[in-house]
Amino acid sequence: MNRQVARATLVLAFAHLVQIAASLANLELLTRALGPSGYGELAARIAAWAVLGALTDLGTGLVSVSAMARAPERAGAILVATLRLRFLLALVASGAGAVRFAHDPAGLAGATLPIIQAWSGSRLILQARLANLSLARAQVLGRVLQVGAVALATRLHPDPLGAILALAAGELAIASLLRVEVGRLPRVPWRESFTEAREIAWAALPLAGAFLANELAGSLDVLLLRALRTSEETGLYALASRPLQVLEPLPRLLLWSTFPILSRRAGEGDRAGFESGHRAATAALGLAAAPIAVLAPLAGPGLLAWLFDPRYEDAARPLVILAWAGALSFLAAPAESALVALGKKRSNLLASLAALATNVGANAVLIPRWGMIGAAWAWLATSAVQLVLSHALLGVRPPLRELSRSALAGGVVYCVLAGTAATIHPGVLVVLGLGLYGLAIFALGGQRIVNDAA
Repeated sequence: MNRQVARATLVLAFAHLVQIAASLANLELLTRALGPSGYGELAARIAAWAVLGALTDLGTGLVSVSAMARAPERAGAILVATLRLRFLLALVASGAGAVRFAHDPAGLAGATLPIIQAWSGSRLILQARLANLSLARAQVLGRVLQVGAVALATRLHPDPLGAILALAAGELAIASLLRVEVGRLPRVPWRESFTEAREIAWAALPLAGAFLANELAGSLDVLLLRALRTSEETGLYALASRPLQVLEPLPRLLLWSTFPILSRRAGEGDRAGFESGHRAATAALGLAAAPIAVLAPLAGPGLLAWLFDPRYEDAARPLVILAWAGALSFLAAPAESALVALGKKRSNLLASLAALATNVGANAVLIPRWGMIGAAWAWLATSAVQLVLSHALLGVRPPLRELSRSALAGGVVYCVLAGTAATIHPGVLVVLGLGLYGLAIFALGGQRIVNDAA
């Protein structure tokens, strides 16, 4: 499994590096053109549509990928049923959003996003087949086209409306390219497709609440900041969180590669193989989480000052706290995915609802008093609750020894660089920190960290 997953993950990792560069380019263009206040308005509208866009998934993606992995001969029919179901859900989401933003042209432009998101469900069959080259090709080319659209919009229509239209055009390009990569799909009668879609929806029902809870928890901070504070503070916080959101798909790169395999092992009753795969995935993400937690306080504020104009200087304040929360989220992701692979969907829902309750309560208390700093601490508390509870509900021993090695390597980097970080260019500091971290990991066992976890 390790070799197969490694190949699949490396292909997607390369594609994601290109997408990170494209996302940062979009961020630079939009923040410079809109300013903190305008970017705050854009972020609030995107956050609202992200919550509505979650209605197009509701767990159907994970259920479909699991079903395709277990019955690859029926993958085409399963995908057709899933796409039809998602289009129906997208129409509901777009209609609800259109009512909410009826008198707001910029918000109303986002009504296309759920429909585009539903169409991009073509990626599911590529993920189930581990066809990562096709998946990466579509995502990279589409993201590059999106940067071009954003660059054009910031020149011709530098406001939230133009930004949303450009971002939607880029998402449409990605969805179209994914559909081309999938190729022809079988012609499935609507009656048969309806039966398949109903089974998928029923199987995904326990996941639906978890998906909505996770998306609401991820967007609530921006929505509450915009409602309770100024649009400028919302823009500063959104900028601080955006580079970390760009890194969020990194766990999915690994987990989308391991999920079909873990689902197959769970279906075959191979509990030992399932636990081994889960521990290896957790140890691998621990390797990625440690440098994020360590380099954020060392280089994060300097990177923001280097990449963005002085109007966003205060965004450095919540950045470090959000980075720690992101590192905890990396470690929680494998347990959430494993719960679904095992069929423990109600347990996944419980963990998500507990995290949402923590997020709502913490944001309600902290944002009115401390603004964006309070929102960052609320997100850290949310990530900690989700990490502890999801692993407890899974009931698989976490690879504590291997995770401690990653933490030790990160501690070595911090101790070496902390005294001189202020005198080193932030870009050089990141490269230097990653190099030192790699050396420390190699000295502590390197590849054995993942193998020993398994």
